Amino acid sequence: MIPKFVRGSIAPVFTAFHEDGRLDDDGQRSILSWLAGTKAVSAFFVRSGMGQMFSFSYEDVRQIAKTVCEHRAGNVPILVGATGIWDRNRDQYPDPEVFMRQAVELSKYAEDMGASGVVHTIPEAVQLVLQAAYMGQGGDIFVLKMGRAVKIRELAEKLILLAGKTPGRDIEIKYIGLREGEKMYEELFNEGESCKSSDHPLIEYAVGTHEIKATWEKSLDEIDEIVHRGDTEALLKYFKKVVENYNPLKN
Repeated sequence: MIPKFVRGSIAPVFTAFHEDGRLDDDGQRSILSWLAGTKAVSAFFVRSGMGQMFSFSYEDVRQIAKTVCEHRAGNVPILVGATGIWDRNRDQYPDPEVFMRQAVELSKYAEDMGASGVVHTIPEAVQLVLQAAYMGQGGDIFVLKMGRAVKIRELAEKLILLAGKTPGRDIEIKYIGLREGEKMYEELFNEGESCKSSDHPLIEYAVGTHEIKATWEKSLDEIDEIVHRGDTEALLKYFKKVVENYNPLKN
């Protein structure tokens, strides 16, 4: 069952600091209270990656989780970014085992403090995203080579082991099948699309099909007309016509 707040508006929250660089707990509470007062937020996401996610120390993350979860302004659910620590040195790659252990420990701490959930990223992804951001010239689409594909079961088993449990004995892994709209494998390219190398060995440029500008402008005008007409069935039919492999959910 997917929690209701995941379907709503999740607000990434800025972290408050004093002028000397210390975390500002009172300022953090004020931000949360203001956001809760808008009545437009279904959950808070702290240490959310808004520029400084990997600049926090281990104790900083614990302090953020404790302050926010104890305050829980308006009883809004809390998500905590519980990824491991880079110790403010983005050029030095963290040890994978230490990084994962820290993530598990911080996740447990956030849960103990009352967080509704935790969010993880991996250092490989962060490093390549930062590189791609530097390389971009505007309008570029990058494909990041993240290494071998990892099965979800492998990830689940490793997290269970890191938590000091035994997969299949202490924690059962259930296969629930695909839900509507889900697929087993991610397809990076459609027919006619490809990629080309960049100066970085793990970053490639995506090369799509080229369409005449006038063709797309005509399609957008027709979509605009259908939307203003309020004809949902015609809109879905048109999407299927202009977007290859488009397959909307039945409902």
